[in-house]
Amino acid sequence: MRVRVRSESKGTPADMRLMALLVIISVATACQAPRHTARADRSATLLVNGVTLSFIDEGMGAPILFLHGAVGDHRMWEFQRVLATEYRFIALTMRYFGIAPWPDSGANFTQETHVADVAAFIEKLDAGPVFVVGHSYGSRTALALAVRHSDLVRGLFLNEPGLLSAVTSSSAR
Repeated sequence: MRVRVRSESKGTPADMRLMALLVIISVATACQAPRHTARADRSATLLVNGVTLSFIDEGMGAPILFLHGAVGDHRMWEFQRVLATEYRFIALTMRYFGIAPWPDSGANFTQETHVADVAAFIEKLDAGPVFVVGHSYGSRTALALAVRHSDLVRGLFLNEPGLLSAVTSSSAR
């Protein structure tokens, strides 16, 4: 099986500048604990696939969706909110993460559930196609999203994706 999100080998100059900016911000803020800031957490909620998801949607321009890792939520992207001055910054807390109570016993805690939630979230916000920035588990979810819903994804920036765990069959090539 071959995975191809886009057939072009080069992005537009604006896409390349955005990816370079994401790399710089990612490196500059790596491994830093969020500092308390005067900026209010203006998170909103949206009902998606029967659950309420928290998120931040700020700014105008090309949409960038941020997906957190397994031990985070939308708040981990606080330093990246500076992008909202030129882009549409969207940071989502996926189901079963953050401070909200779980919607069930955890029986639906699967990557498939998270991919379906993220796809429905993008569609409800009418934000796609989006650039997706993922960290750790969020990277795996972003990659699976790009494979299953390529029409919703414009580009990927994956930080610590753990790609080996994304392969589910030894016959997948």
